[in-house]
Amino acid sequence: MNMFFRLTALAGLLAIAGQTFAVEDITRADQIPVLKEETQHATVSERVTSRFTRSHYRQFDLDQAFSAKIFDRYLNLPRLQPQCAAGKRC
Repeated sequence: MNMFFRLTALAGLLAIAGQTFAVEDITRADQIPVLKEETQHATVSERVTSRFTRSHYRQFDLDQAFSAKIFDRYLNLPRLQPQCAAGKRC
């Protein structure tokens, strides 16, 4: 018990000592720079928007064949198979 108390006290002191060195200077509101729009920001914004518009989504036709493929994948999910529900490897 005495050893446990010593280790706990040592850990607490180390934690407090570490926090004293972690104190940073407080930044006042007048020290924060005022941000303004620059020319490269417009270019970056256009590129990001273009990337999401063209690359994030893929155009496809939701026809009968594609719908059947999605439905078959849904039915073949491991959670819907009885052997997976019993805890066996799927």
